[in-house]
Formats: sequence, C-alpha cells, structure tokens
Amino acid sequence: ETVIRVNDAVKHRMIEKLRDLCEGSFNGKTVAVLGVTFKPNTDDMRDAPSLTIVPALVGVPLYRFAITTFLGIIPGTVVLTSVGAGLGGVFERGETPDLGIFFEPQILLPILGLCALAALPLLLKALRGKKGR
Repeated sequence: ETVIRVNDAVKHRMIEKLRDLCEGSFNGKTVAVLGVTFKPNTDDMRDAPSLTIVPALVGVPLYRFAITTFLGIIPGTVVLTSVGAGLGGVFERGETPDLGIFFEPQILLPILGLCALAALPLLLKALRGKKGR
C-alpha cells in the first residue's frame, strides 16, 4: 500500500514538473510521449505511469477519466472471463477447441455486447449530429 502511494506521488510530481516546463499550462502545447508501457520490452499497459500522466497532459478531468476507464475495462473483463470460462469447459470435457466455440452463447453474447458498446459512441455522435441540424 505504501509503495502504491509513493508511485502515485511520483506520477503526480512528474505531471507538475511537466506543467512547470510548459509555463503552467498544457494548452496549445505539443508533447510527445515515448515509451508508454510499464516494463521494458513489453506492450503490457497495466499499471503504466502513462495511464495517469497522458490524461493530465490532454486535460481530461479526473471524473471523466475514471468513468471512461471503468466503462472501458469492465466490459472487456466480462468478455474475457466468459471466453475463458467457455474454453475452460471445453478443456474440462477433454475436447479440443475449434472455431465453432465462438458461436456458443456464453462466448458469442458477451462478444456481441462488447461490439454494441464499441458502436455506442458512433450512435451517440449520429444522434447529436441530428439534433444540431
């Protein structure tokens, strides 16, 4: 718990140092972010410091960042858990998985739900566009 607090404090100090370098504001500035992953030679973004630093650079309010992160992570977690459970059932029965497993309800429905969630921003944008006409 202490290590997590120290790591968070380091991220926030980094944001403040960057803000100082940009004369107090990131507005109108171009910033390149290199090496956004947590560990060298990996593309694993879990717990990457950039997940805290980049939203601060682009001015995303904390509440919006938290809500969108939650809405982005939870559905993917449900889908992956469902797919894993479906594959686990196949292995428990001693079967070899094939592509037909993707058409079983416990796998297909969460994937379709995730697709619908991914399409939601397009739908909202289209509805907002119609209101503005």
